[in-house]
Amino acid sequence: LSLIINAFLSVYKSFKKTPVNVFLIILTFICVAVFKINAIIMLIFCAAAGIIRAAITRKESLKQ
Repeated sequence: LSLIINAFLSVYKSFKKTPVNVFLIILTFICVAVFKINAIIMLIFCAAAGIIRAAITRKESLKQ
């Protein structure tokens, strides 16, 4: 558990802190550490969420 917390803190320090990013990292931590969901599944979920968010952000910036 201490390795998981250490990894969580090191990732938290290194990424851009927007509400969506903070929500995803906390959700991932809880799912992997508490509910024992496979980390690879969560990695795929977070990657998909990032791709969707980037597409939405890009579409909004093109409208302006």
